[in-house]
Amino acid sequence: MSALDLAALQSAFPQIPAELPTQGQVIVDLDRGSWREASAEWPKGEKTQAQLYLCGQASAQLVVVCRPLPPNGAPNEGFWSALLGRGAHVLILEDFSKQFFGKGVELFGPDRAAMIAAVQRLMGALGTTELLCCASSGGGPGAIALAAALGGRRLALFSAATILTRDYYDRMFKERFKEKRKVKDEKLDRDRVARHRERMVEALGSQHQFDGRKALSLCPQKVQVRLHYPANLFWDRAWAEHLAGLEGVTLVPHEDLRSHAIAKNEQPDSSLADQELVGWLLQGRLPSSAALPLAA
Repeated sequence: MSALDLAALQSAFPQIPAELPTQGQVIVDLDRGSWREASAEWPKGEKTQAQLYLCGQASAQLVVVCRPLPPNGAPNEGFWSALLGRGAHVLILEDFSKQFFGKGVELFGPDRAAMIAAVQRLMGALGTTELLCCASSGGGPGAIALAAALGGRRLALFSAATILTRDYYDRMFKERFKEKRKVKDEKLDRDRVARHRERMVEALGSQHQFDGRKALSLCPQKVQVRLHYPANLFWDRAWAEHLAGLEGVTLVPHEDLRSHAIAKNEQPDSSLADQELVGWLLQGRLPSSAALPLAA
């Protein structure tokens, strides 16, 4: 097992502490320039923009998780913790601006391009050649942008936003209120559409707009994508169907699911985390009940 190159890591991210071990499993808080053993308890309520789990082995896979800001920033709790301790490095990014990663991650620079450049530097410092990405909800545009720009091999999405353009949201907002199909929690879903519409005014500045379908279609190396979503929630279904028909994209509808927060509501030992994060994302193993891509 080859040790990490600390000098290369510090060159890419000067905030990485000089006393960081180059072997063993550690978690680095890139916001604060501190580190702790991977097994150490994360202080409750502590939030940071970028947490880097290092597996201690150079050239291992790099997984990037883009997630909306949670109530507790602990990387070793909840759904995404299933990725830790699996022989891969994991970078967990938080969107403090709550603008669907339209501004990327402030720690790395003012926009999405700066975030992409930072992940590219990290890949170089680690010596890794395989990038895997995943996201839920508003983290979708960040993960899609990274995978498309840096040649990600696989991309796992859960109720993820796939597009940030004014024209799209203007059209979909109107469509939602013309839709005849009645679903459970109808008022909740309608209210959620209205709230999204209000947030778009700020989130969709001209420099932040993003079309995941276009980004993935222009990627020379086709990214393999699996997107889980609750089929009976309009917004989640619309986001998913925006990628329908693209080469490499598989949509996985959950007909009986009534919650947008698929990843949030799942436990780290859940079948979904084990199947999609460990089995498919990390190992490339398709579940036996893999859904076929939906038609465009």
